[in-house]
Amino acid sequence: MSDEVFEISPADTARRIKIAKSPITQREWGSYLYAFDLDKRDKKSWEGKVILDVGGGDKIEDPEIAFPGAKVCVIDPEIGGKIKFQSAHEKRKGVVQEIPYDDNKFDLVLSSHAVPQHIFPVYFPRAISEMIRVMKPGGEIRLTPCVEGHDITAEIEVALANSGFEVEFISEKAPSITVIRPTEKAGENVGSKRIAWENFHKTFFPKEKIRVRP
Repeated sequence: MSDEVFEISPADTARRIKIAKSPITQREWGSYLYAFDLDKRDKKSWEGKVILDVGGGDKIEDPEIAFPGAKVCVIDPEIGGKIKFQSAHEKRKGVVQEIPYDDNKFDLVLSSHAVPQHIFPVYFPRAISEMIRVMKPGGEIRLTPCVEGHDITAEIEVALANSGFEVEFISEKAPSITVIRPTEKAGENVGSKRIAWENFHKTFFPKEKIRVRP
């Protein structure tokens, strides 16, 4: 697959503009539990967890509001630039196509509106691959809004399933949420999860050399 030539349809552009103007795009920590369908989880369950927010933007609230006891990290290409204040415990400048963290780092990887809304569709497989790479074997990825059959295309969904990952679409929320997690077998340990990730990555990037990032 080539990253060189691609087109964005008028329908896709219109959908992204509509979502960008939605009041639900407010992305403070206090809104995250509901936005990602995590509001029913026991607050004690976050103790000791490591969470990554991809494209987190400006945030003023303390992340303890949503994730008490967790270490919350953020990557954003505008860290040190347009982003003037980011209250996460750790902040790094970076993009989802090349997440600046080692493999198997995070229990939970989140993205509100940054993925897939602010990346071109052609980069979505690489974005998912990178999020899987930094996710721990028993972790999960949550994206919102992410439309079934549109952002997670049939091709991506099949590749995930064939590689050892489950995809859940939560449409009861507005906007909708996509959850990606390893199957029980793929998430058994670091080795099994790495095989699953490599299988997904090779589906879209068969000629790339897989790098180990300790």
